[in-house]
Amino acid sequence: MAMPMWFVADADGVAMISVADTQKVRNLRRDGRVCVVAESGTRGAEVRGVSLQGRVVFLAEPTVYQPVVTRLLQKYHPHLARVWGSTTMPPNRVVFRVVPEKLYAWGFD
Repeated sequence: MAMPMWFVADADGVAMISVADTQKVRNLRRDGRVCVVAESGTRGAEVRGVSLQGRVVFLAEPTVYQPVVTRLLQKYHPHLARVWGSTTMPPNRVVFRVVPEKLYAWGFD
C-alpha cells in the first residue's frame, strides 16, 4: 500500500519517521523490503521522478537517529514541530532508513 511519508535523503539512502505501533511499522519489521517513489510534475515532459527499491534498517540509537530528526525538523519547519507539539521527537516514533538496492529515474534528460 502506498503511504505519504516525511523523509530526508542523503548519500546512505532515504530516512523516514513513523509512529511505532502502526501496521506499517509492524510490516516493515516483519519484511523490510520496500519501494519508495518520488515524482513531480503533472503531465507530459514535465513529469520526473525516482523509484528506489531497498531494505529498511531501523535507527535505534539516539546518536544515530538524532541527526535525521534534526534534518526532518528543518525540512518540514514548522509543520513537524507543530504535529509533535515541540521540537523533541515523541517517544512513540521510530526512525528508519531505506538502504538502496536498485534505483530508477525518469524525466531528467
